[in-house]
Amino acid sequence: MTLNAADFGAPLGGINTVIRRRATSTLPLPLCIANFLVSGEWFLYGILVWDFYLIAPNGVGFLLATGQLLLFVVLPRKPGKKAPYSIMLKPRSQEVYRCK
Repeated sequence: MTLNAADFGAPLGGINTVIRRRATSTLPLPLCIANFLVSGEWFLYGILVWDFYLIAPNGVGFLLATGQLLLFVVLPRKPGKKAPYSIMLKPRSQEVYRCK
């Protein structure tokens, strides 16, 4: 169980670099997405069959993968760029378009 949870959290091994650079360029996005999907599916299956040995490690893995994906939303992919979250919150233009 411990090795399974540690495997899901492995991409967070370089979290110091991510925080120092304020960019997620060192995190592998495909692996984070795969961890999120796989651990989420096994976590839900563990709940359906009520098996502690499926719920515990995959629940931890699901939380870690969710945290990793949140880093991709909050921080930019490369240093000096804008984060996707800040782009989504950018206010729309206040201009009024009039039809002739």
